[in-house]
Amino acid sequence: MKTENIRIAILFHDCDMTSTFESLLNTLMYSFEYTLNENYNPFLSGDKEICLKVLNQAITPLYRLSQNPYGYNTPEDGDWDTDDEFMSRYLMIKPENLLLGDEVDEYVKVTDWNNGEDYILDMRLPKEQRIYRI
Repeated sequence: MKTENIRIAILFHDCDMTSTFESLLNTLMYSFEYTLNENYNPFLSGDKEICLKVLNQAITPLYRLSQNPYGYNTPEDGDWDTDDEFMSRYLMIKPENLLLGDEVDEYVKVTDWNNGEDYILDMRLPKEQRIYRI
């Protein structure tokens, strides 16, 4: 599979985290556009364990950068580590909540739920339509 065929769905079921997950998918989209060696892209292999590791390591910093720079504590509180630990657990993407490739197509076909809680990246679409929510 080439990067232009990658499809990823994150079934998170919390529409309040849109900025975080859209930042994550945008980061992935840009990385796929500039991948020089597709042999090293875990999303092409379909290895969910590696994909989950990449996603879960990136999610908390992206939450800080794109959605809530101070977390639930201000810098004066000095308790960012506790907040980061909590948010890392809260934002963790579980194996059953990550769909890749054909799984994404099947899910989109059969789901009748549309509350903006599931975040999708489809590299087959025109660039401005690749990231969407259902």
